[in-house]
Amino acid sequence: AALVSGYPEVNHNYEREHALNLWFVVTAADDVRLRAVLAEIADDSSAVVGFRAGLRDTSWIDRLALEHAGAASYGVISLGPITRAFLASLADVSAGVPELRTHSRAVARGLGYLGLPIALTDPASSDCLLVPAVARHRERIWTAVPAAHAIRSAVANARAVIVLCHPSSVLSTEGRLAYRPDPILIDVRLTTGVAT
Repeated sequence: AALVSGYPEVNHNYEREHALNLWFVVTAADDVRLRAVLAEIADDSSAVVGFRAGLRDTSWIDRLALEHAGAASYGVISLGPITRAFLASLADVSAGVPELRTHSRAVARGLGYLGLPIALTDPASSDCLLVPAVARHRERIWTAVPAAHAIRSAVANARAVIVLCHPSSVLSTEGRLAYRPDPILIDVRLTTGVAT
């Protein structure tokens, strides 16, 4: 951990009890420098260094996965890029083998690459419901109708709701006043599961 933290490109690292026992985030000016830093760390430490190519600034997804690892089941409503990145990170950090639950055969087929058990059932019956959101302001999110219905069910059954919303889509108070959501989106208050 000290060796990895010695690189100025390393933002932070987490030690874990897992086969992959050190998780760290590297930020570099370009892919060439990024790959050079990872190669140096691998050479200096004799460690196996993994790299998730093509993703940019996923540290927030990785932190979210670390915070919510350990649930027995996760409900998946859709397979957007943030949901896929979260599930890939979750698969890396989970000590156990969580079950994924979805109502859609197409989503289940899309989840197959993770090698995790998949159940075709109501995703809101999971321990944690993964909800993609277009925007967020405090306890309010804007999401699609199927997600709003799943949130209502999850909240009614005291299930955890994990909002998958890029940090750049979290609105300030001023931003909320100016935000005009697409008419197909539903405004949901997370504390009650009530859609408005």
